[in-house]
Amino acid sequence: MYLTVMIALGLLLVLFALYLQITGRTHHTQSQSHALVKGAFFFMGLAFLLLETKSIVQFSLLFGTTWLNNSLVFLAVLVFVLLANQLASWFPRPWMLYAAGVLLSGLCVLQLLYPLANLLAIQNISLRFVLASLLTFSPIFCANLIFSMTLRDRPVAEHLFGWNLLGAFCGGLLEYTSMAIGYNWLSCIVLISYTLVFVLIVLEKNQPQTLSAMPVASHTRRQ
Repeated sequence: MYLTVMIALGLLLVLFALYLQITGRTHHTQSQSHALVKGAFFFMGLAFLLLETKSIVQFSLLFGTTWLNNSLVFLAVLVFVLLANQLASWFPRPWMLYAAGVLLSGLCVLQLLYPLANLLAIQNISLRFVLASLLTFSPIFCANLIFSMTLRDRPVAEHLFGWNLLGAFCGGLLEYTSMAIGYNWLSCIVLISYTLVFVLIVLEKNQPQTLSAMPVASHTRRQ
């Protein structure tokens, strides 16, 4: 039953995405973004929601699910998001995007090889909190750094942000796969999604910028 519902919702999302892409091509507006970039932001939203959910749940397993613990978790997530945004604006270096991607991939593999449940063996609560925070929220920092640096130079950020929200909706659906594979193995889905993100970004950079050249040509004809 669950698999049938997921397949049906996935097909609806694919049809909706195709509809948005076709209508965008029909109007040929200047604000149209490349399909590859839209796909990249879609997978960013999907992966980030899974990553955030996985981190919050596993962190709660280490320290409980009290209101104070949940408040500290969400505060830490927002702080890491803010730090990633500031770092992207202070040091706009192209190599940082790829460095964040490599670091995020390494952290996902590390969480597979060394599950957070192993930290329960550490009796010192303060040390366990520091190590758990680094393992839990470092991938969130890298993910936000990738998002900020990719979105920063795009001409129509609101369109791409919409595709990011659509991907987050799809990630919320995939979140329930944790009941079958476990929260720890959600790192595989996150790793695959961010790999697709970088593949789509590289392919987009290798594409000719025909869409951006269209408004310039029409402006020249009017003159």
